[in-house]
Order: sequence, then structure tokens, then C-alpha cells
Amino acid sequence: MNTNKLEQSSVTKLRDCLDRCIHVEHDIKENDKTPSWDGEIRIYRSPEFKVGMLIGAARTQVKAQKVATFLELSAKTIKRPVRVDDLRNYINEGGTIYFVIHIHNFDCYKIYYNALLPLDISNWLKIAGTQNTITLPFEELPIADNQYIEQMILNFLNDRKKQFSTVVMLPEDDKEKAIIFSKFDQFSFGVVGTSEPFDYMFKHPIYLYGDIQNIKVPLHKVQAEVISTTLPMPVTICGVQYYTEVTIEKSIDDELFCFGECFKISTATNKIHFKESGDLECRWKALNFIKALKEQKQIHIEESYFQFDDFQLDSQQQFDSYFEKSSNLRNALLYFGTNQLLNCDLIQESDNKNIEILISAYKNKGQVTFNESMKPSYCCLEVANLKLFLNITHINGFTYKIESAFRSPSNNCELHHNDSIVPCSIFCILKQEDFQLISNMDYSAFLADLKKYPLQGIYTDKLVGVLLDMLRAYDITKNDDLLDACGALAKHMVDEDGASPIHVLNYLQCTKRKRRLDVVEKQMLYRIRDAETNASHKLAAGILLENQSDVQYYLSCLTDDEKKEFLAFPITALSGEPSLFKNDSPNPYMKIE
Repeated sequence: MNTNKLEQSSVTKLRDCLDRCIHVEHDIKENDKTPSWDGEIRIYRSPEFKVGMLIGAARTQVKAQKVATFLELSAKTIKRPVRVDDLRNYINEGGTIYFVIHIHNFDCYKIYYNALLPLDISNWLKIAGTQNTITLPFEELPIADNQYIEQMILNFLNDRKKQFSTVVMLPEDDKEKAIIFSKFDQFSFGVVGTSEPFDYMFKHPIYLYGDIQNIKVPLHKVQAEVISTTLPMPVTICGVQYYTEVTIEKSIDDELFCFGECFKISTATNKIHFKESGDLECRWKALNFIKALKEQKQIHIEESYFQFDDFQLDSQQQFDSYFEKSSNLRNALLYFGTNQLLNCDLIQESDNKNIEILISAYKNKGQVTFNESMKPSYCCLEVANLKLFLNITHINGFTYKIESAFRSPSNNCELHHNDSIVPCSIFCILKQEDFQLISNMDYSAFLADLKKYPLQGIYTDKLVGVLLDMLRAYDITKNDDLLDACGALAKHMVDEDGASPIHVLNYLQCTKRKRRLDVVEKQMLYRIRDAETNASHKLAAGILLENQSDVQYYLSCLTDDEKKEFLAFPITALSGEPSLFKNDSPNPYMKIE
């Protein structure tokens, strides 16, 4: 077969394929001498090829290749060298649909194609460098599927319009990619011309676009494996709602309805999959859901329902035991005042003993019997991510009472300093880490007990230390309840001793973490700055007043030891120039030995 006949035959076969598409018109020429192209394809909104119905036109390139055996036509994909000069021409025109026709003995053939768009061409030109050609992939064109061919052309035109003159070359480095991606308002995919977009997206690569100021910029070509979306859809059993939203996960061979962190329903198999996951409340809801499902055999998701007549538990006894243990653990955590969720995924074997202690104490109104004698004390008991502050008191023998330390704080705590003994709150033992981690914190009881004792001597100093540790913890956790407690404790100290500049400064630094200071509060700071002789107090006032010249000046007035001490104070976190208080310690606040 000579070259002219081979090209004529290939063009004829491509024309015949396109002629079967009722919305497609073509102008593909034999032996065309136009550089880089062999005509164009036009697609219309209706079979009547009127000017007003034209959607768009795509330029084409057609190449023919003779294959020696029929077996060579079985390939679903092929690779073929393409001239780099042609690619440069294609990108200037917004892309090209490139066809390759493999022919064996005239009648046996297969058509392959590659819809070359600017994003792909840019990447290939980058790879090609100074080479004259580059090998590109081509996939089989299903010549009997007219809808597929029309959809391919429509998507080419749609993506070409978005990619023309807006291609962004993404860097290889992941951090640099993240910076570029952060500049976009939102992201989208573009698939048009089909009533089954998911089917198309799973079978073909699609383009990811970033939207910035209503301009779509092509960023990446991806192959979809799973497409998911979360919708507000109530999940109920017998009228009882268990979940408020459903995540629909679409894959090439299934569609899953996912709710909570534990359940997935397959529409392909009509089976429900359960996997223990999440915090205790999530699992408790899941257990109640399973219990209801076993009884009713039916789930409603909005207006749809799924019937599970064959749903059975692997072991009813094991389920009942787990259900009871979960119920007891929930109640035990409530009994001890826990206000954080237990992350069950973090539970280890070593936590089981503490879980048994908590459950036993709950079931016996706080009483627990140990195998050995215990020293009555305040202590922290840890389970996974939880840290409970507890009070252990002796009853008799090996029996003890365990309860939240905030439920009945001791009245027998004292501070010894020199020759003086000062009564104090047990909560003076709490440090920064405790305020960050304790899971059963009761700020109302905590504050009431701290305020119960008069401000005097060493107890005043202790309370100041507690307040500063609370502020340090807040600056890390951003716990609003903790900041409210800081403010309440600081105000109590001002109310008891308003003449102390330290109490005023601490109260105002609590306030400043919530809002800007008002005129009256600023006047209080001006008085401290102008009347005090202590440079550290003046420096603190300058920070709260956001007066950088004062900050720099009074900082320079401190000795090296005074600077080191000041760096440990949480007020430095409010400085407008943190570089002035640069801390080389790995901790957020410098530790003073």
C-alpha cells in the first residue's frame, strides 16, 4: 500500500466515523499540505448545521500507519512520536485533536486519538526540551459510540476555552504547589455534553481548574478514582434520626452512602459495612444505630429506603457486652465531669485498667476496692487522650473513694513559708500543662475554691503564678472557657487588692486577649507607666498600650537577668514586635532555672 492510498484510506475511515455523529460536521482533507493540520471538526446544537447552532470547531491532525498483522489492532492504547514544532503550533491555536489510524489490508483498522490541550502540551514541551520529537500516548476511539465521540469533542472545546492563555505551569516541589493552590478561590472540574458525567470522568482523565476572580485556570490533569460529595440528608430508622448528613462516594463500579464515621451502604451489593472508628460518642451512636437496625431491618435516607432483611450480628452476646461496657464508660466519664470526647482510636492495652477503675467507681458511687493499699492523694488518671484530675480518699481496708477533684476540694491545704503557715486552695498545685490537658476541669468549682481563701503573703504569690500558667495554657489552646476563668480570677485579685500594679496588669492582659482596651482601661495603664518605678511594670504597660517606643526603651532598662525573667511572662505574647522577645527555647516560654 503506497503512502497516498494509505492516507486516503485512513481519512475515508475517519470521515465515515464522524459522519455517523448527527451533530458533527467535518472538513478533513486528503493529502493536505497545511502545516500541522488536516482540516477541522465542527459540532452543532442540532442536526441542522445552521450557523446559529454552531457550538465550535476543533482543528485536527490525521496520521495513518500500516500494521503488518491483525493482532496489532487489538491494542487499546498506542504511542507515537509527534514533532515538537507541531506541538508549538497546536498550543498557539488552543490545541488540536490528533487522530492516528492503524490499517491492516485496507478493511481492518482502528482509530486512536489524543485531544491535545494547552495544559498537556505545555507539560510535554517542557519534557521535550531541545528534542525534535516526543512520544505521546493515544487511546482507542470507540467508532460505534457516536455519543462518546460527540462528548469528546464537546469536552475538548469546553476545556480549550478555559485553558487558552491561562495555563499555569505547576512546580515540582509540593510546598511551592501548595502556595500556588492557596491563591485560588475554589476548584472545579469541567465535563459537558453527557447525561452520565461520572461514567465519563472515571474512564477519562479530567482537568482540575482553579477559580480566581471568576477566571478558570487549568492546574492539573487527573484520573478520577472516587468522587465524593457531602449532602444534608437525614438518616433515620423508624422515625428516629441518627445522622444529619450523608457522604456519597461514587466509583466506577459502585455508589456508597457513608454516614457517621462507621457506616457505608453499597448500592451495588445492598450491603452495609461497619467499621469501629472515631470518638466514644460517635461509636455510641453507631451501636444504637446497629441495635435499631437489627430490630427494624430498614434504613431511610431522606426519601429513599434500604431494606436489610438478612442483617445479623456475628455475635449477639459479644455485641451486648460491648454495648454495656460503652454505656458504662460514657456514664463514668460523665460522673467524673469529663467535658472532652474520648478518642477511642487512641486507647491502648495499658488504658484498660484505668477504664475498669472508672467504671467500677461509677457503678459503686465512687467506691473502689484495690488489691493493695493506696496513699490517699490528688492525682491525674489518664485514658487515651483524656486526663482526669481526681481525689482518692481512704474508707477502710483496701476500699477507697474516687471522685472528681473539683467535686469536693480539700480544706486542709497549707503553704509553708519561712515561719508562716497560710491556708490555700488545693488547686494551687495545677500547672500550665494541667490547664492544657485536664479533661474534667470545672472552672466554676475551681474559681470558687481559689476565692475562698484570703489574699495574703505567699498565697497571693501562688495565685499570681496560677494565673500566669493559665494564660500560658490559653495562648496554646485558645480555650475560651479558660480565658474566661483567667479574667474572673484576675478580677477577683483586683477587687481584693486594686492597689497592686501586678494585679491590674494581669487583669488587663486577660481583657486584651478578648478585645481592645477602652479609654478607662488605658488610663489605668498610663498611671502605672507614669507612677511606677519598676521598669518591668512600665514595660508591661507599654506592651498593653501597643506603644513600641516605650517597649523598646523600658526593655533596654532591664538587666540581663530581668530580661530573662520577663521573657517567661505570657504578656510577651501580646507584643507587637515579637522579635524583641525572641526566645531560642523550644518551648513557647523561656524556662527560668
